[in-house]
Amino acid sequence: MRMNVVDSQLLLENIEKNIMGCDKCPRLRDVTPIPYPHIYYGKSLKIMVIGRNPGLEHDYKGVSSEEFMKVYKERFLISRVGQYLLEHLGEKIVMNSLFFCNVCKCSSPNNEKLMPSEKERCYEFLEQQVKTIKPKIIITLGTDAKDALEENCVDHKYDGIPVFNMYHPSYFAYISKDDPKRKRQDLLLSSIREKFS
Repeated sequence: MRMNVVDSQLLLENIEKNIMGCDKCPRLRDVTPIPYPHIYYGKSLKIMVIGRNPGLEHDYKGVSSEEFMKVYKERFLISRVGQYLLEHLGEKIVMNSLFFCNVCKCSSPNNEKLMPSEKERCYEFLEQQVKTIKPKIIITLGTDAKDALEENCVDHKYDGIPVFNMYHPSYFAYISKDDPKRKRQDLLLSSIREKFS
């Protein structure tokens, strides 16, 4: 049973507070002024997109926690992932139906790979986000996001929710525009866009 908008909003606000106050990973918090909980703009959240962790270019040094969420939402739309989702899913879906989060909520030094323990500590937040949103589908971007859910997936479903594993947009910077992998992903996103528009 899906929760009503007010209940979901209260739960998401509680998750935000817990994430932004987390200090379990000193290595990551050294380069992350404020952990990044999640991004959403609308109230009908049907599509959940999961990345690995925020890049260092998204650190907001000098921004207060009060300003943080507003600034983060604005800058997400001009980030590589934000621009990719706007292009392939469309503004209507992004602004009304999309919920974006990362496996790990902190950046890593020099954008290095995450340690298994760091991903494990953050996994409880990801679980809470999925249970609160109860999306119609989940899209993972990149290997780390795919691996985070894979152990608990049955027949490409996580807790009964269809999961679509995709390449991270940054991957396409290194391959040809005619690469079959790019074309397959474009077609899949096009079909998702058509279904949820």
